[in-house]
Amino acid sequence: VPGVAHLCIGGVESEALLFLLDEAGVCASAASACASGALETSHVLHAMGVDARLARGALRLSFGHTTTQADVEHAAHAIIAAVRRLRK
Repeated sequence: VPGVAHLCIGGVESEALLFLLDEAGVCASAASACASGALETSHVLHAMGVDARLARGALRLSFGHTTTQADVEHAAHAIIAAVRRLRK
């Protein structure tokens, strides 16, 4: 099902998480497409009251009509492994 998922993962920095996900073959972003490349945390998350420390772990995943269940499962396992590695 096409769509976008946005997560804030505590205890990790988006840049480090994105690096590990890229190594695992998972394409993701730390911000919306229109804010990509911004160095500060999302103004939207700030307006929603999300703590800045949590917002630094922002992760956005996009799913298209060609995304398979296997793709989603691969991404989920890669995220879990990356978060565990970064929290050590």
